[in-house]
Amino acid sequence: MTITRAPVTRPVRRFTAVEPTATTPLDFERARSVTVAVMMKTTALLTIAQAADTVGLSVHTLRYYERIGLLGPLARASSGHRRFEAGDLAWLEFLIRLRTTGMSIGDMCRFATLRRQGPKSVGLRRRMLEAHAKAVEQRLASLSENLRIVRDKIEYYRALEAPHDER
Repeated sequence: MTITRAPVTRPVRRFTAVEPTATTPLDFERARSVTVAVMMKTTALLTIAQAADTVGLSVHTLRYYERIGLLGPLARASSGHRRFEAGDLAWLEFLIRLRTTGMSIGDMCRFATLRRQGPKSVGLRRRMLEAHAKAVEQRLASLSENLRIVRDKIEYYRALEAPHDER
């Protein structure tokens, strides 16, 4: 039996600019969301705490993702502190979607490695995402069937309670 934890969701918060820089073009292979739209309007670099708040992950998780290679080389301030650009945040949002849909960290690392290879790996990345989507669809179908059975049981119990309720 596999036990999966529900993802922890945190509200997306607005951030303040740290250091202005030229706008980094976003790779729209990455997750598109309201947060990405907000990020596109900024030219700011974010601290690790601001990035964590923006995407809803912990600072520890961001450091871990960088250490295992899910994040490429990050910009650094003169102090050596990490600075996250809009493109980094968009990539993180996509990684969160992969993780939330059940992709393993190992597969996410393989995907990140392929992504760093550039256009020559597009076909491999597409096939990897197709396989992942198929697995997600299979889990959804299984969940739907299980939900149907649970609802049937609820109706069964309602029917059992009905004669007692009419007294």
